[in-house]
Amino acid sequence: MNRTKRFLSVASDPLSERLRGWISFFSVAELQELLAPDLRHLGARDSLAAPYREILDRTTGGDLLNRLLYLNAKTYLLDDLNVKMDRASMAVSLETRAPFLDPRIAQFAASLPLDYKLRGSRGKYVLKKALEDLLPYVADPSAKPSEMSKISEPGKVPSRFNAAGEMTLAPEPDVREPDCPGTSRRQ
Repeated sequence: MNRTKRFLSVASDPLSERLRGWISFFSVAELQELLAPDLRHLGARDSLAAPYREILDRTTGGDLLNRLLYLNAKTYLLDDLNVKMDRASMAVSLETRAPFLDPRIAQFAASLPLDYKLRGSRGKYVLKKALEDLLPYVADPSAKPSEMSKISEPGKVPSRFNAAGEMTLAPEPDVREPDCPGTSRRQ
């Protein structure tokens, strides 16, 4: 199901059920078809939305965006995205870091005023503003992928700026051994 259909299919549901519906791979009806009869109660609409409802009920009083960000951190990020990243990185023996999940950074981000988090439809506003000099494509959210490719190449990490202020790639390091026949070290 594409994003628009998924969004519209749960648009009239209570907030907790909409949130669960937007991030779930299967709809409630699809889950009911997939689960064995004795497990169908686990895929019931109320059972699936209960954790979302409980967290939203505990966070009354704040503005809706902060409540949703908190809910997302306690559910989708914790139980889904972090798990996927952990499994994918372990599968290829890669150690990953999530610097924005440092408790001090997360607390700082949570304490920011709403307009620092969201400006119009532009999310992570203050983060993008802070990085726009370092990552020029962040400054223009309407940049097309073809324009972004001017500053990066697949598998390469932009590492410095040229005189025109464009990001360039560092030269490839010479990893050949100097004593091997037929090789020479770059100067």
